[in-house]
Amino acid sequence: MPDLVSSTVIVSALTSAAVALGVDWTVKPRLEARKERLLAAHRARSTVLRCLTIILVAAAKLGTETPGTLTADARKMWLAELDAAKETIAATSRDLEQAVLDAGIPFERILVPLTRFANQSRGLVLGDRRNHEKAELILASGAPLLEAWRAAMRPLFGIRAVRGGSKLVEAVAALDRAVAAGQSDP
Repeated sequence: MPDLVSSTVIVSALTSAAVALGVDWTVKPRLEARKERLLAAHRARSTVLRCLTIILVAAAKLGTETPGTLTADARKMWLAELDAAKETIAATSRDLEQAVLDAGIPFERILVPLTRFANQSRGLVLGDRRNHEKAELILASGAPLLEAWRAAMRPLFGIRAVRGGSKLVEAVAALDRAVAAGQSDP
């Protein structure tokens, strides 16, 4: 009888060790790789949100009228800040484009409008429109994009994601119409 108990304990310990080592060697590496992919996609989605917000804040600054009571030095500083806002929009739109690609977004209805918004924002600030026109166009399409992105990236995809994707398409279509109605700026 004691031999039966000790052999059962030995067999169960060996089985437990074999299963633990098997899981460590086969399953864990795949789980770790999957975890890294998911974390990278989540970081990229956060970057998309951050880039959209930065573009909108810089566009709002760009659309602010220059106060008429500025001294010559203050006016120079103000214009330098507006140029910095344009540069911020151009640089952040490149970051946005890359983050959209890195986010691993499976929805063409979301991927294409965000990429087009990034390109059009960069084209607008590099173009020769007046600053407040640039700001109005970027803000008019960017605010719905930001709202749609937030709706589409909520944990419950389903209907919210479809509605968010529709809002993205509508916002970029409005920007396309506004750009087409103005100069030949991209």
